Amino acid sequence: MQAEAICKRILEERPDQPHALYQLAVSAYQARRDPAATQLLQRAVETKPDFVEAWNAAGFVLRDQGQLDAALAAYRKALGLRPDQVTAHLGVGATLLAKGNTEPALASYARAVDLAPDSVAVAAELAAALRNLGRSEQALAVAQAMVDRLPDSADAHGLLAIELHHAGRYQDSVTRHERATALAPDSALAHTNLGVTLQALDDFDGAAARHRRAVELDPRNPQARRNLGLVLMQLNQLEEAVACFRAAIAVTPSNPDIHWDCALAMLGAGHLREGWDEMEWRWGASAFPSTARHTERPQWDGSELAGRRLLMWAEQGLGDTIQFARYATLLARPGARLVLECAPHLQRLMQSLPGIESIVTREASPDDFDVHVPLLSVPRLFGTTTRSIPAKVPYLSADANDRARWRAELAVGDEVRVGLVWAGSATHANDRNRSVDPALLEPLLAVPGVRWFGLQVDDTAAPPPDTVTNLGPRLVDFAETAAVIDNLDLVLTVDTAVAHLAGAVGAAVWVLLPYVPDWRWMLERDDCPWYPTMRLFRQQQRGEWQPVIERVSAELARLAREGE
Repeated sequence: MQAEAICKRILEERPDQPHALYQLAVSAYQARRDPAATQLLQRAVETKPDFVEAWNAAGFVLRDQGQLDAALAAYRKALGLRPDQVTAHLGVGATLLAKGNTEPALASYARAVDLAPDSVAVAAELAAALRNLGRSEQALAVAQAMVDRLPDSADAHGLLAIELHHAGRYQDSVTRHERATALAPDSALAHTNLGVTLQALDDFDGAAARHRRAVELDPRNPQARRNLGLVLMQLNQLEEAVACFRAAIAVTPSNPDIHWDCALAMLGAGHLREGWDEMEWRWGASAFPSTARHTERPQWDGSELAGRRLLMWAEQGLGDTIQFARYATLLARPGARLVLECAPHLQRLMQSLPGIESIVTREASPDDFDVHVPLLSVPRLFGTTTRSIPAKVPYLSADANDRARWRAELAVGDEVRVGLVWAGSATHANDRNRSVDPALLEPLLAVPGVRWFGLQVDDTAAPPPDTVTNLGPRLVDFAETAAVIDNLDLVLTVDTAVAHLAGAVGAAVWVLLPYVPDWRWMLERDDCPWYPTMRLFRQQQRGEWQPVIERVSAELARLAREGE
């Protein structure tokens, strides 16, 4: 901002000073992508037509704004003035790639490499272009050529390490990254890159050590602190992770990705009130799976609802919808009209939610509402803490006719009737950690006095053993699953929407959790403040389900004996 102020003062005295126009444009665009940069650069080149740097900057801004033909013209103007301009050749390459002109684009990148054969940064641009085109082996060859040319360059080894990482050759990548850090022990970036690759190998202790070193070397770098925070979350060191994210936010207060990370760490650590505040940044976070909707109407701010129609809408998964739909019972005040928008598979179940005027799907969402609110914003408006979670269950229930229909079929004498879910959706980012191979469940399934019923509806999951009666194909929606659960003695599930369903209908439910659980289950505790009838069984070591299965088997055997 100081540079901008200086440039503005110069331009007050000399409105067409080209270098001041150029510096102001670059500074403004880097800081906030100011669209006025285009006009400033245009004035700069009109005043000084041979201003190569300004033409290059104009090319970059125009390309970033999607004006590809204008960007090409600017870059080519720079090359007409100085044919050996590496930056312009790279810009032409990037712009041609964006236009789909692959081979001419690669020729421009190659020309830049020829002009700067000792520049690792230029070689990295070519390697990245090749990799993004799916030409991984060619990208590796470019990186290897730099190592051969500059064997004592940390940057060259780092480039090869990055390409090996992208090729999935993580152990080879670690070797090269270690060489880079040996050559440049004070390079924060080298330690950061090594840490990222160690994360890919699930070596979170090693990654944390490297990210700590990067923070020591570059304490004002918010990304270094964010990287450390993310690894600490994988180590369940949530308080320290929160401290990292807060330090990063102090440097970049408007970064939604870091606020989103901080929200998850805070909520997982039990700091709900602060976590809900940070959660409001989620719409701008790159990792957040949803986009803001209904923004043409005001978002509810917690004010009086009498005489107004409120649309509560589901923004994330089925489990989130079930968990936070409970707040509708608190909003059902005299004069308030509540509409809940949810996924079709939940629509019939949600009709049992007290205080709702109507249940709609996203495709049939109404437009005659006064205010709206995404479900995960509601706890913040109620100031929810671990002590004030609205945990009265059941707040959802099965249809009486559905319950009666399943009652006769699930009557199995004196055996304990247990519903089983062993896998979540394969598309979930953490599915490899939260789902259980059915083969590992054999000791559990062998517990005497238990009758097993499969509640798994995802037909892509591994099939259950023969000892499980699989009801999954008949469970057409969550209302049907709720009716089955009402006729069982216990639900045993991994972290899926069925865990929330069982908790919401007040059923006994045991949940198997991975070492690093989702934020809502918090850490260490074996109960859940959101669902009073729920017990949590956690991995004590990453990826080790066997001890969990043994604990659950012992508890289930005790339950079966008590029922005799």
